[in-house]
Amino acid sequence: MPWGHTNLIGSVYLNGAPAPAGGPTAAAAAPTAVATAPGSDVELEFWRSIKDSNKPEELNAYLNNYPNGQFKPLALSRIAALENGPSTTTRNLTTGIDPATFNDEASRVTEDQIGLDKGQRRDVQRRLNGLGFDTKVTGKFDEPTRAVITRWQPARGYPKSGCLNKLQHKALLTEIVSATSAASSDDGDRPARRRSGGGGGGGGHRHGGDPAGVGRFMGGMIGGVFL
Repeated sequence: MPWGHTNLIGSVYLNGAPAPAGGPTAAAAAPTAVATAPGSDVELEFWRSIKDSNKPEELNAYLNNYPNGQFKPLALSRIAALENGPSTTTRNLTTGIDPATFNDEASRVTEDQIGLDKGQRRDVQRRLNGLGFDTKVTGKFDEPTRAVITRWQPARGYPKSGCLNKLQHKALLTEIVSATSAASSDDGDRPARRRSGGGGGGGGHRHGGDPAGVGRFMGGMIGGVFL
């Protein structure tokens, strides 16, 4: 049997319903069966390509092509979440945030545009620690830090990328951070405190002793007795 392998964009109709007795005109008016069955490889690839999308129109495109698809409940739930905004907890955390923050995606380019120096990057890491997203305070956005940013973003309803843009950075600065957590995160960032050597020198002489000095002292005592 002939077959084809291609990306399907529109609806595909195969083996249409038999023509009714009314003739060709009636047959043309009769709906045909959609052969793209739920659970097909094409549907699966379609869903994988849009399941993390923040655009309702892409999710609606899936529903239009697969009205009875196996991922229909997930698509409807995702659309409802996008249309209704973040959950109540997230909305409470992001009160007063620019609405564009929930739609504008971040990248390395947008992060470079912020121009964060090493101190500001440490501040970002401290704030993430204070919010419960543990990461080391190094002043560098390495892979572990980007993984933490990737967890923080969807928790706030922002597009997930692992990078920051101006809106997300501004939103992070407005969040209330635990002062205790933020302070404790600095411990690994501070250099080791050096002990002062001023008092230590004297201690060395006291403990080590000075044999020559003791000899002179004892010699003077003995000499005074004989005199």
